[in-house]
Amino acid sequence: MVLCQLPIEFRQKEYDKDTEKVEPLDDILFDVIPEWKNVEWILEIWTDVGAFITLLCMLKVKEKDRFLQHGFITGGIVYLMRGSAVLVTPLPNPNTNCTSNLDPDLPTVVTALIVTLKIQRCCHDIFFSGHTMILIVSASLLWTYGIASSKIRKVVIFLYVISGLYLLISTRIHYTIDILIAVYITFLVFYLLHFISGETILKKCKGRSGAKPLLNLPPTWQRK
Repeated sequence: MVLCQLPIEFRQKEYDKDTEKVEPLDDILFDVIPEWKNVEWILEIWTDVGAFITLLCMLKVKEKDRFLQHGFITGGIVYLMRGSAVLVTPLPNPNTNCTSNLDPDLPTVVTALIVTLKIQRCCHDIFFSGHTMILIVSASLLWTYGIASSKIRKVVIFLYVISGLYLLISTRIHYTIDILIAVYITFLVFYLLHFISGETILKKCKGRSGAKPLLNLPPTWQRK
């Protein structure tokens, strides 16, 4: 994650040299959903607690190694794509009060580390949303590996995701397009990995002789 954050912080330092304020872009949901000021910490707690509970739920999963691999590889791929997107297409922050508190004298690698650990913040890592990636990966893991086995659990997971997305808009941390693209990409990567590992293929070919996964991935990725 630190390596993926490097291009973001490189871009951030370039923008910090320019003190001119850039007006936020128009967003239709900003006209519909009222702004919540100075409550970004609620969103941070919401996503972190959800990710922590997801890891705890792993204790109930038989294939713990596959669970971890699926989650972390998905997150790594999406975060790498996010770093590339921020580098080539930086958007003005939707929150006009956002102020970067990064030390310009620190090496970029150190800056990337402290931002990843949420010790300091930057204001131009907008497109696309990393918070949404955490929400979707957590929900997808719980859904795919049998934790969401009852209707009540499915409703709770659905409300967790929707509430997190609402917080992203209401706190003006991200534009709607940041969230939509993050949802599309995270779902695509998560279930593409699920497909490539042979899970879907083996289910469709159940009962046939010689059914094999598309790629020869580690055995822990191939459910028996």
